[in-house]
Amino acid sequence: MARKQHGYVVTVAGPGHNFERPADETIASRILALIMTKTATPAGRSGTGERGTGAGAGASTQTGASSQPPAKNGSLAAYIKTKKGEKNQIRFLATASWLSSRSDDPLAATAISKALSDHHQNKLANPADCLNKNVSKGHCEKRKDGSFFMTPEGLEALEGAAPE
Repeated sequence: MARKQHGYVVTVAGPGHNFERPADETIASRILALIMTKTATPAGRSGTGERGTGAGAGASTQTGASSQPPAKNGSLAAYIKTKKGEKNQIRFLATASWLSSRSDDPLAATAISKALSDHHQNKLANPADCLNKNVSKGHCEKRKDGSFFMTPEGLEALEGAAPE
């Protein structure tokens, strides 16, 4: 018997952006965990320890999130490797996530390119194109000042929960 899901709405407001999106209990719990502890709960798990039934359910059987190095403490190379960043879009998202965990500075395609270069990682042929492709997939959203931020869908794609 399926558990009744409560309707949640996630609202993000700040300089240069303001949006609302519906979210299921699993996603809402993950967002709250991220805000409160600065670490996301493993994909497919709600904050209550029960199996999630929304997006990401079943993803916790993949490589355990606890075995992955935290973005804040690990190297960029290790983080990209744990996120299977062979493809440009995933490498772009992984680098954006890694940078976000280390600084509150706004993200830009040039910052992604610089981080990859500074940490001796394979460069992106066209970082702006990677950003545009991630925007078209809903994984990132651009701000008016040219910077961008990752959406919840982008975080799910990085965790491997969202279908490509």
